[in-house]
Amino acid sequence: TFRDAVGINNPNSSSASAQTGYVLSVGASSGNASQIGSIYTTGNICTAASRKIGIGVNDPDRALHILTTDQTADTYVPGLKIHNSGNADAVGYGTGIEFQMSTDYQDYKKAEIRAYASSTYSNRINLGFWTGGSGAAQHVQRMVIDADTGHIGMGIFAGVDSTPQYALHIVGSSDERMLIDSRTA
Repeated sequence: TFRDAVGINNPNSSSASAQTGYVLSVGASSGNASQIGSIYTTGNICTAASRKIGIGVNDPDRALHILTTDQTADTYVPGLKIHNSGNADAVGYGTGIEFQMSTDYQDYKKAEIRAYASSTYSNRINLGFWTGGSGAAQHVQRMVIDADTGHIGMGIFAGVDSTPQYALHIVGSSDERMLIDSRTA
């Protein structure tokens, strides 16, 4: 039986996973009080008792485990799509991935990978990398890959209007140096 939750019974129970008989369940079921938010649909989406989510896999081994299986030559199948539907007459908007440390959610305790519009109407999409430092003012863009040229800019780039002028453009203060090192074993 299913209680203290929402359950949608599968009209074709023979196609449902033998684990629940439900296509969608949220909450706790009798006999498994720790089950929260489970969807079992023949291997498409699965949450395990360990609170891991699997998409395309029934036995996720990470917090989010996405499996794609296309092996067609010259075919790229992204396992994850993050989408911002904006298409504005503005720059700087976009989407990305944020990596947060600690539970006080301070900006300097995170790093980000952002895809952002560097021209209006999303006609140019740069890829930027932000890191945190020793204080709130240190959460800044540290690297960018320019959409049009493929140039890589490293250092502090002030805002989305800064464009690397060379294939590798490094910005730093006068006392900073670049080191290229070669070592033998």
